[in-house]
Amino acid sequence: MKTLTIEAYEHQDLIKPENKGVLEKVLKKNHDLAFKDYLNGFLKSINGKTTEKLYFDTDRGNFASFTWNIRLDEILEVDFEKLKENFPSFSEEIEQLEDISKIDSRLNKLANNGVHILGLIRHGNRTAIIDSEIDGIDEDTTPLLYKKASYVANELESFCKNLSESVLKVLKEEVDYMFSEKAILDCIEANEYIFNEKGEML
Repeated sequence: MKTLTIEAYEHQDLIKPENKGVLEKVLKKNHDLAFKDYLNGFLKSINGKTTEKLYFDTDRGNFASFTWNIRLDEILEVDFEKLKENFPSFSEEIEQLEDISKIDSRLNKLANNGVHILGLIRHGNRTAIIDSEIDGIDEDTTPLLYKKASYVANELESFCKNLSESVLKVLKEEVDYMFSEKAILDCIEANEYIFNEKGEML
């Protein structure tokens, strides 16, 4: 049986002059690491979900899209004050989400009893596909509640649209820092990421 040995490089290894070649590979393969980490920190603070699919072009295409979804019942658990403090770049979207959480106490009860109102951001062809869904409530049986649920769904859809647009705005404003060697190395150090000699995360 053969034993395969893999060299592992932590932050302290990558900053050594003799490992400059490995660092260059890390930077090339993980050029969006710092921004993706920032975005995922925000998304995770809302409902514990992150995205692995981040696509962007701040030059010719001028677009950014990613995949994520949020349910009404998840919004009810958000610590909005902490979110505002940690992610000021998304302050307007946080306020919009907080407003949704206060729309109607009956919907809060429904959310805790199996009614799902979902806002979605899905990656499309150079765009973010925004959508919303309602599940677990019957329009014919409870028309007034369904009307209210539809309103919430539309508000969630609007939130997802605004969030997607803000991601592009933050990208463009922070592009010089977020894609710099310093930002990526800071991100690697903070998260204790480890890479192989090809620049791939282990």
